[in-house]
Amino acid sequence: MDTVQREAVAISKKGRTAAIVVPVQEYEEYKALKMERLRREVEIGLGQIERGDVSDGEAFFDELEKELNDVNDHLYRATHDRRNGASGKRRKSGSRIRSQLSFFTPFQS
Repeated sequence: MDTVQREAVAISKKGRTAAIVVPVQEYEEYKALKMERLRREVEIGLGQIERGDVSDGEAFFDELEKELNDVNDHLYRATHDRRNGASGKRRKSGSRIRSQLSFFTPFQS
């Protein structure tokens, strides 16, 4: 316990680090740094709103869906080509990503 009061201590389970125990003062400093970062990010966001530097939520998710589909297709082709050779078969994509994002709804004021 004396060591933990002076420095961080790693706790291992089956040869892998399972937890890190840190002194209370170090933990409090960490929490304060996280809060300060959150405050800075909120200030940046509020400034963007005041300047009108905002995006339409629907347009944002449309672009995100396109990017996720592109990545998903690339990963599918790479995996498929490695396993089965380059057969040229393509997987259907599209609305599956949209359904995964459906829990996001546009902000209503």
